[in-house]
Amino acid sequence: IDGELARLDVAALTIDNPRLPEPDVDVDRYLVTVRVRVTLHAPGQPWDGTRGEIRRAFHVRHDPNLLPGFPLALEGSGEGSAKVTDLDGDGAMEIVYADTGGAVHAIGAGGVELPGWPVHTDVQPAWRDGVAGNHRDTAAVADGAIDPDLWRTMVLQGPGVGDLDGPGPGGRQVVVATYDGYVYAWDADGGLAAGFPVELDRSFAASTDPQAVVDSGVFGSPVLEDLDGDGTLEIVVGAMDAHVYAWHHDGTPVAGWPVLLQDGDQRTRIVQTPSIGDIDGDGAPEIVVGTNEDYNGLGKLYALEADGSRVAGWPIALPTQSVLPVVGTGLPNNTALADVDGDGVVDVAACGIVAVPEVVRGDGSVVGIMSNSPFGEDTSSDDIPALVAIANGSFGDLDGDGTWDLMWGGAGFGFAEAFAGAGRRVDFDHQLNAWSGQTFTYLPGFPRRVDDHQFFMNPAVADLDGDGLPEVINGSGGYYVHAWNYRGEEPAGWPKFTGGWIISSPAVGDVDGDGQLDVVVATRAGTLWAWRTTGPVDGKVHWASFHHDDRNTGNVDTPIGFGSFGGDGDGDGDGGCCDAGGRTTAATWALGLGIVAVAL
Repeated sequence: IDGELARLDVAALTIDNPRLPEPDVDVDRYLVTVRVRVTLHAPGQPWDGTRGEIRRAFHVRHDPNLLPGFPLALEGSGEGSAKVTDLDGDGAMEIVYADTGGAVHAIGAGGVELPGWPVHTDVQPAWRDGVAGNHRDTAAVADGAIDPDLWRTMVLQGPGVGDLDGPGPGGRQVVVATYDGYVYAWDADGGLAAGFPVELDRSFAASTDPQAVVDSGVFGSPVLEDLDGDGTLEIVVGAMDAHVYAWHHDGTPVAGWPVLLQDGDQRTRIVQTPSIGDIDGDGAPEIVVGTNEDYNGLGKLYALEADGSRVAGWPIALPTQSVLPVVGTGLPNNTALADVDGDGVVDVAACGIVAVPEVVRGDGSVVGIMSNSPFGEDTSSDDIPALVAIANGSFGDLDGDGTWDLMWGGAGFGFAEAFAGAGRRVDFDHQLNAWSGQTFTYLPGFPRRVDDHQFFMNPAVADLDGDGLPEVINGSGGYYVHAWNYRGEEPAGWPKFTGGWIISSPAVGDVDGDGQLDVVVATRAGTLWAWRTTGPVDGKVHWASFHHDDRNTGNVDTPIGFGSFGGDGDGDGDGGCCDAGGRTTAATWALGLGIVAVAL
């Protein structure tokens, strides 16, 4: 048989399968299966009546809030996170996104790329002409089955956007770091910025051994910050060769960098995206970043001065459990910075794997540790106590009490039992946690039971329905993007369905220029989604995208550029959103694979 068998008008279908009973999740709610059955007719032959069947499953979901032109098909899969920002200075916001195919996009209203975009990273070294041992002579290339020029060095965690050379004409730059160890910068018109790309020092990972588990590449995102006070931005990356690098806006190395992070006999990868802020109140920025070091269940978190020297009292040790290679060892979870104790200086929220977050000051002393039980009275999960897995945290004032609340993805205690059970199946809840910055206990509606793992992402925090209460917005491997206020309530029309595995952090901004926030997220299937909301763009936006802001500082003091809380949100000049209040301190003990938190 050759040619078309039939046509199905998908637009005429309405699929809404019955909801599954709790605690199952509704990943198949919009699923339809198309089956083609073939029966072989051969009278008198033993194979007469043999039947074959091919099946293909499709999700059919009509969402009236999808922006025109979306979802978009990317050139590669969508592991990284987007920025929604005015790249070229024309007053309209664009989606800036880098996919794993090496394409970097700048997408405006209607899903249309800006002139000069997309741009691309270079071909991977293994496929690059002139590199010893490259694969261009293989049979697959000679036969035309593989185009070696399509194998570009990939970006995993998304771009940073900023005006590298300081305020002035020409718009801003887009900066990405690649898994092969290159850092690129492009101007707003898509031209490669002078001095780029730059490359890691390959000698740092030239040899490995059981105590030197390193690679020559970058897993996290670049962070853009003025380290030397000259009005231009430096580019900071944590690399998998155990070093933190810093380059000036023209691609030249900053004096004193790169810096080796090692506090024992282990030299390990850095997969975190660093956070940058003034954690000790000296008027200069510090860089906070962890490594994959694991010394008997204790990971190492470092704080560096702008000149590369270590901040007094650092590194500090945090409880952790190594559960996976590369991304699940030591301290892979990014930190977040906010003034939690109300002293006018940002504090550091950090968490290991199978642990609970804690907040520390710039001198390494503990502000408080989040309590992982009891749950809020309106929680949707009963898998208690809760633990953080491999995910990143965000700050926002969800309940409007004037203090920074902390959000972090995780799972119930059954998650720890499953890892400790030597292959024994254990049911557990995936959870999104939200704790009060006043008491370090759960907000009333949390934790929320979510659909699947929340690997690598941090929630966005913004008011999506204009009621004055910001929502915490997060996806998962279970296809949905949820948005809950502090009471655990979702706006009308939520959650949003993608039909694909999400590890991309949501981003908010006004893509279509209607004065209301849009939400953008990518899936690993290579689709980029954007939905309109009824939340005003000048409303409450506390955490806009991956690592908070366009420059990836992970610091609530860094201006977002829109919304009412874009750095110094309460207007009191101290750089915080919130006024200080009473605090509860807490202590924690690591017991095997479990964490017990007790309020003091």
